[in-house]
Amino acid sequence: MESRCTLIVTLLCISFLSYAEPLQLNTFFSPPLVNKEGNPNSGITHHTITEIFHRAKIDYDMRYAPKARALKSAKRRLNTCSFPISRSQLIEADFVWIGPVAISQYALYGKDASDSNALFSIRDAINHKIVAYEGYALTQLLEDQGYNLLITKELEEGIKMLRREGVDYWLSDTRSAATIARDLEVKLSPSPFIFLTEIKYLACNKDMQTHDAVKLQNEIDTMLSNGEIRMSLM
Repeated sequence: MESRCTLIVTLLCISFLSYAEPLQLNTFFSPPLVNKEGNPNSGITHHTITEIFHRAKIDYDMRYAPKARALKSAKRRLNTCSFPISRSQLIEADFVWIGPVAISQYALYGKDASDSNALFSIRDAINHKIVAYEGYALTQLLEDQGYNLLITKELEEGIKMLRREGVDYWLSDTRSAATIARDLEVKLSPSPFIFLTEIKYLACNKDMQTHDAVKLQNEIDTMLSNGEIRMSLM
């Protein structure tokens, strides 16, 4: 009987310690939603996420990682979330989704406005050379569909490679493109071909504490209703 009680107490202690650990928050460079680590201006969505955790009174540790690693960590590790993540059928069942927290549009940027104006659908670009960031789920999708992609490991590399001979388009989130172009002092085509709009969420491990998920969602709902979170591209 004594050993049985000891086992129960031990299990309760382990459970308590596990629960007491701060939630692990993973994020990645996705300007202006999330700016580079160490930037005093952390980014629109970075600020939103930290604010909802503060209001929900949930402790967390923030970590920057490449997008693929951040998402894989949230899928495999208990008490872990990643943001900003696009919700799609491919990964819908893998996470608890909390949000929405932001909206993004994806576009093809040509060397000048006339290049983008020549496109009427994304399929028109299938035989053109497109520079695309490996962190976009969209990149893998287009590659699987036979698009001619030159894939970069860093988000900023795309705009630099667009100037190369033989490269026709740069695929980017429109707000990231504008931010990167400004920071690098590179002139960007004012008329990109916009072909996709995505909603961004906080993606959390499926075994996340239900009451924590509810508290975070309630805070987001409140901020959406009072205008603190604006689902706008402006």
